[in-house]
Amino acid sequence: MPIQLRLLRRLWIWYQHHQTRKILNELNDERLKDIGLKREDIQRLYRNWPDRI
Repeated sequence: MPIQLRLLRRLWIWYQHHQTRKILNELNDERLKDIGLKREDIQRLYRNWPDRI
């Protein structure tokens, strides 16, 4: 795969991850409880998020 496509793909993945993190950070613990999640679930998601594709 050409390097430009790889860079574009990584940029797109970073953007999606950034948007997801932004949304989840805006959720407070009460809202997380309403949708059945805990703060630990969010932290686990980030710990397991792929850094490289």
